Amino acid sequence: AEMLEQALAQQIEIYGEDDPMVAATRQDLAVTLTQRADYARARSLLESAIVVNKREYGPVSVAVADNLTNLGNLHYRIGDLDTAQSLIAESIDIYTQLDASARAERDSDIRIKLAAAKATLARILQVKGDLDQTEALLLEAIQIVSAEGENFPPMAYYLQNLGVLQRTKGDLESARETLDDAVVAIRRTFGDKHYSLASTFIQQGIVYQLTGDYENAEIVFRDALSLYAETEGNEHPYVGYTLVFLGMLQHDMADLAAAQESLRRSLSIFETAYEGGHQNTASALTELGAVLNSAGRPEDALVLLERALKIRQDDFADDHELVAGTQTEIADAYTRLGRYDDAEP
Repeated sequence: AEMLEQALAQQIEIYGEDDPMVAATRQDLAVTLTQRADYARARSLLESAIVVNKREYGPVSVAVADNLTNLGNLHYRIGDLDTAQSLIAESIDIYTQLDASARAERDSDIRIKLAAAKATLARILQVKGDLDQTEALLLEAIQIVSAEGENFPPMAYYLQNLGVLQRTKGDLESARETLDDAVVAIRRTFGDKHYSLASTFIQQGIVYQLTGDYENAEIVFRDALSLYAETEGNEHPYVGYTLVFLGMLQHDMADLAAAQESLRRSLSIFETAYEGGHQNTASALTELGAVLNSAGRPEDALVLLERALKIRQDDFADDHELVAGTQTEIADAYTRLGRYDDAEP
Protein backbone atom coordinates (compact mmCIF):
# COMPACT_ATOMS: atom_id res chain seq x y z
CA ALA A 1 0.00 0.00 0.00
CA GLU A 2 2.80 2.40 0.86
CA MET A 3 4.57 1.82 -2.46
CA LEU A 4 1.35 2.14 -4.43
CA GLU A 5 0.53 5.42 -2.67
CA GLN A 6 3.95 6.75 -3.72
CA ALA A 7 3.52 5.53 -7.30
CA LEU A 8 0.06 7.08 -7.55
CA ALA A 9 1.26 10.46 -6.28
CA GLN A 10 4.16 10.50 -8.76
CA GLN A 11 1.99 9.41 -11.68
CA ILE A 12 -0.59 12.09 -10.98
CA GLU A 13 2.17 14.69 -10.85
CA ILE A 14 3.62 13.50 -14.19
CA TYR A 15 0.54 12.52 -16.18
CA GLY A 16 -2.38 14.22 -14.46
CA GLU A 17 -5.49 12.83 -12.81
CA ASP A 18 -7.12 11.35 -15.94
CA ASP A 19 -4.36 9.17 -17.37
CA PRO A 20 -5.04 5.42 -17.85
CA MET A 21 -1.82 4.58 -15.99
CA VAL A 22 -3.14 6.54 -13.02
CA ALA A 23 -6.43 4.62 -13.24
CA ALA A 24 -4.55 1.30 -13.23
CA THR A 25 -2.60 2.25 -10.11
CA ARG A 26 -5.78 3.46 -8.43
CA GLN A 27 -7.23 0.00 -8.99
CA ASP A 28 -4.15 -1.78 -7.61
CA LEU A 29 -4.21 0.44 -4.54
CA ALA A 30 -7.97 -0.06 -4.12
CA VAL A 31 -7.58 -3.85 -4.13
CA THR A 32 -4.92 -3.57 -1.44
CA LEU A 33 -7.01 -1.17 0.65
CA THR A 34 -10.03 -3.47 0.33
CA GLN A 35 -7.96 -6.27 1.85
CA ARG A 36 -7.01 -3.87 4.65
CA ALA A 37 -10.71 -2.98 5.18
CA ASP A 38 -10.22 0.67 4.18
CA TYR A 39 -13.43 0.45 2.20
CA ALA A 40 -14.30 4.12 1.78
CA ARG A 41 -10.98 5.05 0.17
CA ALA A 42 -10.93 1.90 -1.97
CA ARG A 43 -14.41 2.64 -3.30
CA SER A 44 -13.47 6.21 -4.21
CA LEU A 45 -10.36 5.02 -6.10
CA LEU A 46 -12.28 2.39 -8.06
CA GLU A 47 -15.08 4.74 -9.02
CA SER A 48 -12.51 7.26 -10.30
CA ALA A 49 -10.75 4.54 -12.28
CA ILE A 50 -13.99 3.42 -13.94
CA VAL A 51 -14.69 6.92 -15.25
CA VAL A 52 -11.23 7.18 -16.82
CA ASN A 53 -11.24 3.65 -18.27
CA LYS A 54 -14.70 3.98 -19.84
CA ARG A 55 -13.58 7.16 -21.58
CA GLU A 56 -10.22 5.70 -22.65
CA TYR A 57 -11.13 2.13 -23.61
CA GLY A 58 -14.93 2.09 -23.91
CA PRO A 59 -17.51 0.43 -21.67
CA VAL A 60 -16.80 -3.07 -23.05
CA SER A 61 -13.14 -3.41 -22.09
CA VAL A 62 -10.97 -5.49 -19.80
CA ALA A 63 -10.05 -2.45 -17.73
CA VAL A 64 -13.69 -1.56 -17.02
CA ALA A 65 -14.63 -5.18 -16.29
CA ASP A 66 -11.71 -5.44 -13.85
CA ASN A 67 -12.87 -2.25 -12.10
CA LEU A 68 -16.44 -3.58 -11.83
CA THR A 69 -15.26 -6.93 -10.45
CA ASN A 70 -13.18 -5.29 -7.75
CA LEU A 71 -15.91 -2.79 -6.90
CA GLY A 72 -18.41 -5.64 -6.67
CA ASN A 73 -16.09 -7.53 -4.33
CA LEU A 74 -15.81 -4.42 -2.16
CA HIS A 75 -19.61 -4.08 -1.91
CA TYR A 76 -19.80 -7.78 -1.04
CA ARG A 77 -17.38 -7.25 1.83
CA ILE A 78 -19.32 -4.33 3.26
CA GLY A 79 -22.57 -6.31 3.03
CA ASP A 80 -24.25 -4.46 0.14
CA LEU A 81 -25.19 -7.67 -1.64
CA ASP A 82 -27.61 -6.29 -4.24
CA THR A 83 -25.11 -3.73 -5.52
CA ALA A 84 -22.35 -6.34 -5.46
CA GLN A 85 -24.45 -8.76 -7.50
CA SER A 86 -25.32 -6.11 -10.08
CA LEU A 87 -21.69 -5.00 -10.51
CA ILE A 88 -20.34 -8.55 -10.82
CA ALA A 89 -23.06 -9.55 -13.27
CA GLU A 90 -22.09 -6.54 -15.40
CA SER A 91 -18.42 -7.53 -15.33
CA ILE A 92 -19.28 -11.14 -16.29
CA ASP A 93 -21.25 -9.86 -19.27
CA ILE A 94 -18.26 -7.79 -20.43
CA TYR A 95 -15.75 -10.64 -19.95
CA THR A 96 -18.08 -13.01 -21.84
CA GLN A 97 -18.30 -10.61 -24.78
CA LEU A 98 -14.53 -10.14 -24.81
CA ASP A 99 -13.90 -13.88 -24.50
CA ALA A 100 -16.13 -14.60 -27.50
CA SER A 101 -14.25 -12.06 -29.61
CA ALA A 102 -10.82 -13.30 -28.45
CA ARG A 103 -11.37 -17.03 -28.99
CA ALA A 104 -9.24 -17.10 -32.13
CA GLU A 105 -6.34 -15.62 -30.14
CA ARG A 106 -6.80 -18.13 -27.26
CA ASP A 107 -6.67 -15.35 -24.68
CA SER A 108 -6.62 -17.34 -21.42
CA ASP A 109 -6.25 -14.15 -19.36
CA ILE A 110 -9.82 -13.08 -20.13
CA ARG A 111 -11.18 -16.54 -19.30
CA ILE A 112 -9.31 -16.50 -15.97
CA LYS A 113 -10.85 -13.13 -15.14
CA LEU A 114 -14.25 -14.51 -16.16
CA ALA A 115 -13.75 -17.44 -13.78
CA ALA A 116 -12.86 -15.07 -10.93
CA ALA A 117 -15.97 -12.99 -11.52
CA LYS A 118 -18.16 -16.11 -11.59
CA ALA A 119 -16.63 -17.30 -8.31
CA THR A 120 -17.30 -13.92 -6.71
CA LEU A 121 -20.91 -13.96 -7.90
CA ALA A 122 -21.20 -17.48 -6.49
CA ARG A 123 -20.18 -16.23 -3.02
CA ILE A 124 -22.77 -13.45 -3.20
CA LEU A 125 -25.56 -15.80 -4.28
CA GLN A 126 -24.66 -18.30 -1.59
CA VAL A 127 -25.14 -15.65 1.09
CA LYS A 128 -28.47 -14.79 -0.53
CA GLY A 129 -29.50 -18.45 -0.39
CA ASP A 130 -29.42 -19.40 -4.11
CA LEU A 131 -27.39 -22.60 -3.66
CA ASP A 132 -28.11 -24.21 -7.04
CA GLN A 133 -26.86 -21.19 -8.99
CA THR A 134 -23.90 -20.94 -6.60
CA GLU A 135 -22.88 -24.51 -7.40
CA ALA A 136 -23.27 -24.00 -11.15
CA LEU A 137 -21.06 -20.89 -11.10
CA LEU A 138 -18.36 -22.54 -8.98
CA LEU A 139 -18.18 -25.58 -11.23
CA GLU A 140 -17.92 -23.27 -14.25
CA ALA A 141 -15.05 -21.39 -12.58
CA ILE A 142 -13.24 -24.63 -11.67
CA GLN A 143 -13.64 -25.95 -15.22
CA ILE A 144 -12.15 -22.75 -16.66
CA VAL A 145 -9.04 -22.70 -14.44
CA SER A 146 -8.45 -26.47 -14.52
CA ALA A 147 -6.84 -25.94 -17.93
CA GLU A 148 -4.06 -23.97 -16.19
CA GLY A 149 -2.86 -26.89 -14.02
CA GLU A 150 -3.16 -27.88 -10.35
CA ASN A 151 -0.74 -25.19 -9.14
CA PHE A 152 -2.77 -22.36 -10.63
CA PRO A 153 -3.59 -20.08 -7.64
CA PRO A 154 -7.35 -19.52 -8.15
CA MET A 155 -8.00 -23.28 -7.98
CA ALA A 156 -7.29 -23.17 -4.24
CA TYR A 157 -9.93 -20.46 -3.72
CA TYR A 158 -12.55 -22.21 -5.78
CA LEU A 159 -12.01 -25.52 -3.99
CA GLN A 160 -12.53 -23.72 -0.69
CA ASN A 161 -15.73 -22.13 -1.95
CA LEU A 162 -17.00 -25.49 -3.23
CA GLY A 163 -16.31 -27.05 0.17
CA VAL A 164 -18.33 -24.31 1.86
CA LEU A 165 -21.20 -24.94 -0.53
CA GLN A 166 -21.12 -28.69 0.11
CA ARG A 167 -21.21 -28.04 3.85
CA THR A 168 -24.12 -25.63 3.43
CA LYS A 169 -26.04 -28.28 1.50
CA GLY A 170 -25.39 -30.82 4.26
CA ASP A 171 -22.82 -33.02 2.50
CA LEU A 172 -20.28 -32.90 5.34
CA GLU A 173 -18.10 -35.77 4.14
CA SER A 174 -17.61 -34.23 0.69
CA ALA A 175 -17.04 -30.84 2.31
CA ARG A 176 -14.31 -32.25 4.56
CA GLU A 177 -12.54 -33.88 1.61
CA THR A 178 -12.80 -30.77 -0.59
CA LEU A 179 -11.53 -28.49 2.19
CA ASP A 180 -8.62 -30.85 2.87
CA ASP A 181 -7.75 -30.59 -0.83
CA ALA A 182 -8.05 -26.80 -0.60
CA VAL A 183 -5.57 -26.64 2.31
CA VAL A 184 -3.06 -28.70 0.30
CA ALA A 185 -3.55 -26.49 -2.76
CA ILE A 186 -3.17 -23.26 -0.77
CA ARG A 187 -0.01 -24.42 0.98
CA ARG A 188 1.46 -25.67 -2.31
CA THR A 189 0.67 -22.38 -4.07
CA PHE A 190 0.94 -19.67 -1.38
CA GLY A 191 2.82 -21.22 1.55
CA ASP A 192 1.83 -21.32 5.22
CA LYS A 193 1.29 -17.59 5.89
CA HIS A 194 -1.41 -16.65 3.38
CA TYR A 195 -4.72 -15.27 4.59
CA SER A 196 -6.67 -17.69 2.39
CA LEU A 197 -5.25 -20.56 4.44
CA ALA A 198 -6.86 -19.00 7.52
CA SER A 199 -10.25 -18.77 5.82
CA THR A 200 -10.03 -22.45 4.87
CA PHE A 201 -9.15 -23.35 8.45
CA ILE A 202 -12.38 -21.66 9.53
CA GLN A 203 -14.41 -23.72 7.09
CA GLN A 204 -12.70 -26.90 8.27
CA GLY A 205 -13.51 -25.91 11.85
CA ILE A 206 -17.20 -25.49 11.02
CA VAL A 207 -17.31 -29.01 9.55
CA TYR A 208 -15.51 -30.43 12.60
CA GLN A 209 -17.97 -28.63 14.88
CA LEU A 210 -21.00 -29.90 12.97
CA THR A 211 -19.71 -33.48 13.33
CA GLY A 212 -19.05 -33.05 17.07
CA ASP A 213 -15.25 -32.98 16.84
CA TYR A 214 -14.85 -29.94 19.09
CA GLU A 215 -11.17 -30.58 19.82
CA ASN A 216 -10.06 -30.31 16.20
CA ALA A 217 -12.51 -27.47 15.58
CA GLU A 218 -10.87 -25.39 18.30
CA ILE A 219 -7.40 -26.16 16.95
CA VAL A 220 -8.15 -24.92 13.43
CA PHE A 221 -10.18 -21.90 14.65
CA ARG A 222 -7.23 -20.80 16.80
CA ASP A 223 -4.81 -21.44 13.93
CA ALA A 224 -6.98 -19.19 11.76
CA LEU A 225 -7.11 -16.52 14.47
CA SER A 226 -3.33 -16.47 14.85
CA LEU A 227 -2.74 -16.38 11.11
CA TYR A 228 -5.22 -13.53 10.52
CA ALA A 229 -3.75 -11.53 13.39
CA GLU A 230 -0.27 -12.03 11.94
CA THR A 231 -1.13 -11.25 8.31
CA GLU A 232 -3.94 -8.69 8.66
CA GLY A 233 -3.61 -7.17 12.14
CA ASN A 234 -5.45 -7.73 15.41
CA GLU A 235 -8.34 -5.36 14.59
CA HIS A 236 -9.10 -6.56 11.07
CA PRO A 237 -12.69 -7.76 10.40
CA TYR A 238 -11.28 -11.20 9.53
CA VAL A 239 -10.13 -11.50 13.15
CA GLY A 240 -13.62 -10.56 14.30
CA TYR A 241 -15.15 -13.05 11.87
CA THR A 242 -12.99 -15.85 13.30
CA LEU A 243 -13.86 -14.87 16.85
CA VAL A 244 -17.57 -15.30 16.06
CA PHE A 245 -16.98 -18.93 15.07
CA LEU A 246 -14.73 -19.52 18.07
CA GLY A 247 -17.42 -18.05 20.32
CA MET A 248 -20.06 -20.33 18.80
CA LEU A 249 -17.82 -23.34 19.44
CA GLN A 250 -17.18 -22.25 23.03
CA HIS A 251 -20.95 -21.92 23.48
CA ASP A 252 -21.43 -25.49 22.24
CA MET A 253 -18.68 -26.57 24.66
CA ALA A 254 -20.62 -24.82 27.50
CA ASP A 255 -17.72 -22.44 28.21
CA LEU A 256 -20.01 -19.41 28.44
CA ALA A 257 -17.46 -17.01 29.92
CA ALA A 258 -14.98 -17.65 27.10
CA ALA A 259 -17.76 -17.42 24.52
CA GLN A 260 -18.85 -14.03 25.81
CA GLU A 261 -15.26 -12.76 25.73
CA SER A 262 -14.73 -13.90 22.12
CA LEU A 263 -18.04 -12.50 20.89
CA ARG A 264 -17.72 -9.13 22.66
CA ARG A 265 -14.27 -8.70 21.14
CA SER A 266 -15.61 -9.55 17.68
CA LEU A 267 -18.45 -7.07 18.13
CA SER A 268 -15.99 -4.34 19.07
CA ILE A 269 -13.94 -5.02 15.92
CA PHE A 270 -16.99 -4.96 13.64
CA GLU A 271 -18.46 -1.78 15.10
CA THR A 272 -15.13 -0.02 14.49
CA ALA A 273 -14.67 -1.41 10.97
CA TYR A 274 -18.15 -0.91 9.51
CA GLU A 275 -20.43 2.07 9.16
CA GLY A 276 -24.05 1.31 10.03
CA GLY A 277 -25.45 -2.20 10.24
CA HIS A 278 -23.41 -5.06 8.77
CA GLN A 279 -24.24 -8.76 8.64
CA ASN A 280 -21.02 -9.60 10.50
CA THR A 281 -22.18 -7.31 13.29
CA ALA A 282 -25.57 -9.06 13.26
CA SER A 283 -23.82 -12.42 13.55
CA ALA A 284 -21.85 -11.32 16.60
CA LEU A 285 -24.98 -9.83 18.20
CA THR A 286 -27.02 -12.97 17.51
CA GLU A 287 -24.43 -15.35 18.88
CA LEU A 288 -23.77 -13.18 21.93
CA GLY A 289 -27.51 -13.04 22.54
CA ALA A 290 -27.66 -16.84 22.35
CA VAL A 291 -24.86 -17.11 24.92
CA LEU A 292 -26.60 -14.67 27.26
CA ASN A 293 -29.78 -16.73 26.94
CA SER A 294 -27.84 -19.82 28.00
CA ALA A 295 -26.32 -17.84 30.87
CA GLY A 296 -29.78 -16.99 32.19
CA ARG A 297 -29.75 -13.35 31.08
CA PRO A 298 -32.62 -13.17 28.55
CA GLU A 299 -33.38 -9.46 29.13
CA ASP A 300 -29.80 -8.51 28.20
CA ALA A 301 -29.93 -10.96 25.28
CA LEU A 302 -33.12 -9.41 23.91
CA VAL A 303 -31.54 -5.96 23.56
CA LEU A 304 -28.75 -7.38 21.38
CA LEU A 305 -31.00 -9.72 19.42
CA GLU A 306 -33.45 -7.01 18.44
CA ARG A 307 -30.54 -4.98 17.03
CA ALA A 308 -29.40 -8.03 15.10
CA LEU A 309 -32.85 -8.69 13.66
CA LYS A 310 -33.13 -5.12 12.38
CA ILE A 311 -29.82 -5.53 10.51
CA ARG A 312 -30.87 -8.92 9.14
CA GLN A 313 -34.24 -7.69 7.90
CA ASP A 314 -32.70 -4.64 6.23
CA ASP A 315 -30.76 -6.94 3.87
CA PHE A 316 -32.70 -10.21 3.69
CA ALA A 317 -36.25 -11.45 3.13
CA ASP A 318 -38.14 -12.75 6.13
CA ASP A 319 -37.67 -16.37 5.01
CA HIS A 320 -33.84 -16.14 4.92
CA GLU A 321 -32.05 -18.59 7.19
CA LEU A 322 -30.08 -15.83 8.95
CA VAL A 323 -33.29 -13.99 9.81
CA ALA A 324 -34.75 -17.25 11.11
CA GLY A 325 -31.64 -17.88 13.21
CA THR A 326 -31.96 -14.53 14.97
CA GLN A 327 -35.71 -14.97 15.40
CA THR A 328 -35.09 -18.34 17.04
CA GLU A 329 -32.89 -16.73 19.68
CA ILE A 330 -35.42 -13.93 20.26
CA ALA A 331 -38.11 -16.57 20.78
CA ASP A 332 -35.85 -18.32 23.28
CA ALA A 333 -35.39 -15.05 25.20
CA TYR A 334 -39.16 -14.44 25.25
CA THR A 335 -39.79 -17.99 26.45
CA ARG A 336 -37.27 -17.65 29.28
CA LEU A 337 -39.03 -14.42 30.29
CA GLY A 338 -42.42 -16.15 30.26
CA ARG A 339 -43.62 -14.05 27.28
CA TYR A 340 -45.10 -17.04 25.47
CA ASP A 341 -47.50 -15.06 23.29
CA ASP A 342 -44.55 -13.06 21.94
CA ALA A 343 -42.39 -16.17 21.46
CA GLU A 344 -44.81 -18.35 19.51
CA PRO A 345 -45.15 -16.36 16.25
